[in-house]
Amino acid sequence: MSVAVVVSDQPRDSNGFNEDEPEERLSQETLAFQRRVSYLCALLAMTNAGTLYLYSAYATQLPYSQTERNLIASTGGAGQYLFGWTAGRMVNKYGPGRVAFVAGFFLLAGYSLMALSTTGPVPWPFFATFYSLVGIGSAGSYNSSLTSCLRNFSPQMHGLVVGLSVSLFGLSAFIFSTLSSLFRSESTLDTRSFLWFMGLTTGLCTVIASLGLRDLSLQPPPQRRRNSEQRPSNGDGEDDYVEDHVPSQRAPVSSKSDAWTLFFAFSLMTGTGLMFINNIGAIVLALMGPGKDVSKAQTRQVSLLSICNCIGRLMTGASSDYTLKHWGTRRLPFLMIAAGALVLAQIMGMSVDSPGILLTATTALVGFCYGSLFSSTPVIVSSWFGLRAFPELWGAFQLSPLIGGYVFNTLFGVIFDKNKELNCDGSQCFSSSFLATTIASGGSLVILVVLQVRRTRRSYIAL
Repeated sequence: MSVAVVVSDQPRDSNGFNEDEPEERLSQETLAFQRRVSYLCALLAMTNAGTLYLYSAYATQLPYSQTERNLIASTGGAGQYLFGWTAGRMVNKYGPGRVAFVAGFFLLAGYSLMALSTTGPVPWPFFATFYSLVGIGSAGSYNSSLTSCLRNFSPQMHGLVVGLSVSLFGLSAFIFSTLSSLFRSESTLDTRSFLWFMGLTTGLCTVIASLGLRDLSLQPPPQRRRNSEQRPSNGDGEDDYVEDHVPSQRAPVSSKSDAWTLFFAFSLMTGTGLMFINNIGAIVLALMGPGKDVSKAQTRQVSLLSICNCIGRLMTGASSDYTLKHWGTRRLPFLMIAAGALVLAQIMGMSVDSPGILLTATTALVGFCYGSLFSSTPVIVSSWFGLRAFPELWGAFQLSPLIGGYVFNTLFGVIFDKNKELNCDGSQCFSSSFLATTIASGGSLVILVVLQVRRTRRSYIAL
């Protein structure tokens, strides 16, 4: 019997490994470096994508009624959330870098046109149209950053990676509201100069971030030649992880009904949060009345919202990763906790009668809950339906804040203006709007509990 001996023409060292092993290691190190650079660019883009939350800091200085101001806010949200699905498709087709590059110019154009509009009387629909350009730019930057973060890192790290990135999205309002002090004179904000600053800063920073923003899952991972069947690890550390994700097959219990149920609950929660976020300036004005300290008080509340929004996103992402890894806890209960806390915040809002500790506590709790749900929900969607479907599906989910925000913002504006005509005083101008959001957030909690029970039961049946 003859034995065939195969001699490899690849040069090997004394340990039997290929001499080009350093080149393979270099390739892995290059991918790891590119991943870190991409993540830093995603953080920069996210920081400039969340400026819609800053609207309350200057909205009361616009020469419009409260209903018109709220319609402007809803139009900006419409630009962001309606474009979300399209942005997701574009990220899939063209990559996150190109989409973020274009988004930077939308941010620049939107804020610049808004600044020009403050030089003379402009009908509110025109101002709303310009604000919608800011929303479109925010959507492009947000979706590009979020998709690259999810695809470039291991699923075991998604909670922390997403939590940190979207926490900067939430912190954006605090950063820019702090910078607004540079444009404040005797407690009055120079709105025109500030909007020019916003356009130049957010636009240029997003364009710069787009240069390093990449989807590394599209690149084949480096293969080790010493064992052709060995696959790179995706769980032990980030340096070993870059792979092309495909729609997850580990969640067979997910269905269209799950998606619609989660979508409806998400709409109620985001609408509740946006009503408070977009109208905190009007609430402070109603409680304090016209005066020198109103603008500063509004900025403080916006800053507090932003900080707590950031903390909610970061804490929820990190804690959901930890409990999943150590105890196998699913992520949906974190969304249920946020819904329950949001109910409490709305009850507190009905009881606010002065710009004191209760308003501060309400602001902090709403900010934390709103950040928490935006940290939990995208990770839930990606784990239930897969990362390849995520950009478009999450883009569709971004219609939720559009629908909920429009309904509750309009409701607040109508109630506020009607009560103003009746010479309302303080909390009488807005307290009844919190009754509607209490019911809505309570409904979202019930829906999520039903969804959790249904998915758990279906999982046991599948076993």
